[in-house]
Amino acid sequence: GQLAGLTRMVEEHRDVLEILQQSAAIHGALRAVDRQLIATHLAADWEQVSSTHQTDPRVWEDIVADIVKHLP
Repeated sequence: GQLAGLTRMVEEHRDVLEILQQSAAIHGALRAVDRQLIATHLAADWEQVSSTHQTDPRVWEDIVADIVKHLP
């Protein structure tokens, strides 16, 4: 839907600044989704690791937080 909206804006010859602002908003939303997907994936990995090793969950939480913090 978002990409179709951008395409429509271009086809309607909307102001370039308006198109760039919308593009930036979409980019930000996608980055947020990426972060959540990575955090979810890492949490699932933790479930697998913790089932086979005795590890303090706070260690993994810190690792996940550091990874997510450094994502672009």
